[in-house]
Amino acid sequence: MVEAFMMRALIGGVGVAFIAGPLGAIMIWRRMALFGDALAHSALLGVAIAFYLTINPVLGILAFAVCFAVILSFMQHEHRFSNDTILGIVSHSCLAFGLVLIGLMDVPVNLETYLLGDILTVQTNDILLIYVSIVIIAALLYRYWDDILMSSLHPDLALSSGVNVARIQLILMLMVSVMVALSIKIVGILLIASLLIIPAAAARKITTTPFTMALIASLIGILSVIMGLLLSYYADIMTSAAIVVCAFVFFVIGKK
Repeated sequence: MVEAFMMRALIGGVGVAFIAGPLGAIMIWRRMALFGDALAHSALLGVAIAFYLTINPVLGILAFAVCFAVILSFMQHEHRFSNDTILGIVSHSCLAFGLVLIGLMDVPVNLETYLLGDILTVQTNDILLIYVSIVIIAALLYRYWDDILMSSLHPDLALSSGVNVARIQLILMLMVSVMVALSIKIVGILLIASLLIIPAAAARKITTTPFTMALIASLIGILSVIMGLLLSYYADIMTSAAIVVCAFVFFVIGKK
């Protein structure tokens, strides 16, 4: 009989992997791989603020991640610095402020849980939040898929066709922000970008169309979660790392 905590971990992990597939594919098309990593690192400030305000850490991370995406979207109009420079400045500054704030608080915070993840502690309310967010993100992807595709693969054509590229960019940042916030418990701050990028990169090696790439990326992510959980359970190793290792194996064995 499957333990209840393993079933919750499986349901939560599969949900996150499912929506990470298309978002990761879009990030690869738009060369935004650094954005997910930067957002994940800055999420620690959201954790610190949540503990300071004594609210649910996931909600704190979610609120902060959305604010981070909006601020970053406006900062990208600052042409004196490249996007990767802005990402580096903002993410590492937020990470440092988060560490300082945690250090100043009397409340003990288990940083390892947020840095490395702990999928086995996923609760029913976490699963509910994950799947409500999945429905919202899936609806946005369905609504804006053509515009996202055109602005990602042919930005000049998108502009000439009347697509509001800045709005699409902001919507994408918000969706990725929500996904990152939901993934903190699954794989942790240090490995979130891996769950986004590796399955999508593996899918890119074996597919020829954007839609199939997004679909296969979701499938690879889901299989990585399932295999990672089994590997962690039987080999007694860190679950988040096992999930990412399984995703990397799919990337390596995929045809070129």
